[in-house]
Amino acid sequence: MALALVSVVVSLTATPLPRPRIDVLGVSSHVAAAVGAMFEIAEDLEGIGHGHGVGLLVVSKLAREGNLIRESAVETVESAEAASIVKRFAGMLWKLLTAKLFAATLCALALFAAGLEVLEDLSPGGHHGAVLLALNELIELLVSSGLLIGKIGSVVKMVLDNTLLKLAIVGGATAVALVEVFSSGQLRLGGHHSVAILAVLKTLRCVGMLRDAAQGEKEE
Repeated sequence: MALALVSVVVSLTATPLPRPRIDVLGVSSHVAAAVGAMFEIAEDLEGIGHGHGVGLLVVSKLAREGNLIRESAVETVESAEAASIVKRFAGMLWKLLTAKLFAATLCALALFAAGLEVLEDLSPGGHHGAVLLALNELIELLVSSGLLIGKIGSVVKMVLDNTLLKLAIVGGATAVALVEVFSSGQLRLGGHHSVAILAVLKTLRCVGMLRDAAQGEKEE
């Protein structure tokens, strides 16, 4: 055991560690959204709505970022013995919480929670935005899951992994969330503010991807 620990220390100190590419802005936005979701849930502890949906989306996002940290830690250590210790210390719970299946399950639950509120209230608002955000997250997870194989899978992946489609989804989420933000006139942070924060972030990123793609075509 002592030799194994020494091996880990040597592996970690021999070369500078590559820092995992953590989405700092995304995580920060999701944390801010989580605060709004908690206020929303605190107002109605019995009902299920978009506050719960946003909370589940936040946990899903943090789980995906945690997966990046775990994979980076395993790839950093060079020796097989040291890598096995890192995996062992990660533990079954950590693997569960950072699994894509877990993240997908949370997104599906978020879609269900927000969908229930949509059925109760058809007027445009944060609950519609939460549904669209959950749908967008599920699409991203499906595209990155490696499940879309073969000719049909390739076609489905090409359709889903389309920036214009993503922009339409998150842009719609932004629109309906902002409708409730301005129509409610409430300055106190709530679930609709959380949806707006996440939706605006994703919309701006989609616009940035389209801009970069357009610039790349011009350079060619």
